[in-house]
Amino acid sequence: MEENRPLGVSFFSGLFTVIGAIAAMLLFFEILDYLRISGIKSISINSLTSFLGFVLYGGIPVLYYVTGVGLSLSRMWARKSAILYIPVMTAFLALNVSFNIAKSVHFGYTSNILEIVFGHLDIFFKFLIIYLLLNIPPIIYFKKSTIFSYFIKASQIQ
Repeated sequence: MEENRPLGVSFFSGLFTVIGAIAAMLLFFEILDYLRISGIKSISINSLTSFLGFVLYGGIPVLYYVTGVGLSLSRMWARKSAILYIPVMTAFLALNVSFNIAKSVHFGYTSNILEIVFGHLDIFFKFLIIYLLLNIPPIIYFKKSTIFSYFIKASQIQ
């Protein structure tokens, strides 16, 4: 089955695996930096918000890596993950990062959410464009009927 694998499947498989591995390493180094600066209490999960942040920031690298490995093994669930789950989790991450950047630029940690968003629309539009450029090509590619039939044939062989 390897010789007739579409080139895009190999490309996105490698891309997702590399993104997941690099993001996991960056997250690990960030945790080590937090531990060095302010001790173990800085990484404790003591509220629902911190738990959701842990799932978001810890889950995205794992999801990317696992999806990349699954695509290299031609698994149907990895195709579904590339179409459905990765864009949703990346959207939450992009919104969170853009909001935090806008909040720090605004110097208004107590400001209204609407003031921060509408005061810095350029930051949100920049992250929206980056999000769309990173997520639209895999969605379009993996929704093609030829790619779908490849994964159907590969799942029947396995």
